[in-house]
Amino acid sequence: MAKPNLAIRNSVALIATKGMLAAARIGFLLWTAHLQSPAAFSQLAFCFALIEVLRVAADFGSENLFVRKLAQAGSPHEHRQLMAQMAAVRIAATIVGVAVYGAVAYFSFAGDTGAMTLLPAALLTTSLTINFAFTYYQSQLRTERMAVRVIALSLPSLAVFLWLRDAPSRAQLQLLIAFEVLVGLALLWDLRRQLSLRTRDVLNQLRWPTLRATAIDALPLGGAALLVTAYTRLDIFALQHLAGAVALGLYSFAYRITEPFRFVGGAVDSTIYSILSKKFAAPSGALHSVINRTISIVATYSVVFGGAAIAIGLILIKFLYAAYTEAQTAVTYLGAALIMRCANGAMTAFQNALGHYRLNFRIAIINGIFMGILIWPLTAWAGATGAALALLIVESINFTMQSYFMSRSRLILVSREAA
Repeated sequence: MAKPNLAIRNSVALIATKGMLAAARIGFLLWTAHLQSPAAFSQLAFCFALIEVLRVAADFGSENLFVRKLAQAGSPHEHRQLMAQMAAVRIAATIVGVAVYGAVAYFSFAGDTGAMTLLPAALLTTSLTINFAFTYYQSQLRTERMAVRVIALSLPSLAVFLWLRDAPSRAQLQLLIAFEVLVGLALLWDLRRQLSLRTRDVLNQLRWPTLRATAIDALPLGGAALLVTAYTRLDIFALQHLAGAVALGLYSFAYRITEPFRFVGGAVDSTIYSILSKKFAAPSGALHSVINRTISIVATYSVVFGGAAIAIGLILIKFLYAAYTEAQTAVTYLGAALIMRCANGAMTAFQNALGHYRLNFRIAIINGIFMGILIWPLTAWAGATGAALALLIVESINFTMQSYFMSRSRLILVSREAA
């Protein structure tokens, strides 16, 4: 296993990196929510949620697929070939994703699309670009290189944002896009220097057989990721059609409160995935203690994050967001669901490190079915509160299934090591 200090440094750097990027988007949205009513805020919140869904759809599991391949690859030549292949897949997926975003936004708002509706499409491109670079750094447990560049660009961007805090939301959104563009370019430049990755290498991979083969390899991962995103974000579509703009705005506010903590949890999941992928590929003993330590860490931060999200959400509503008072119950339910989501994310990383992609795909299908059954009646019954309750119930079911299968996998691993 990776040295503890390396794992800790990687996790801290990853949290700092993803935290800065997430904070930029969430800060922009919460500031906009502060300036607007729930009804006015709902359209922008819908666009950002749509970007989240399409980012996962466009990635289609390629990030997790290549993290594992890169972690187990030995030579720089293999790294270069794998990253060229991933770049080709990412370029094709980005083009399709932006086209789909435009179509969905157009029909969702009955053709009434303005700059604030269309500009978020740029964030889909920047997300996929940044995550492309992240894949390599994370596979090598070298996210410190990312962190230095992201933090260096974040500080002046934050200063500019504070200076423009009274500017129209459109100008602030353009600043957010510019910040992510700069981060993406900086990471790509560094990655190109490290791998000697050339444009010709990528173009050689930009062919249908390569794209098709990668999609087939990533199918269980991509299907599972897409289903998880769909059942956790199906709420926005249900709210928009069944409960109206006010309920969508209230729920979106509550969801954004929990989002920073889930980002941090996701960063830890990535480190767990990278470390265990190497550990399971070449077992060297002490699996029992490694797994126990991982479980203790995950359980601790899951409970802390869930409780902190609830407390912070209720405090913000009391002192800064009086217009969102009706979101209090939704904040509580989503905070409780966050505990399950953090634990479930780590257990998914555990199974992926074992190569159990199809298992996670089947679990995601079951979760999606339950969400499809629950979201519509609960949203129609209680609006934002009902949507939050649906997510809490489904994540609890997910937690039960994940715990069972992890227990089985753990017993098999430990018994094999003992033998």
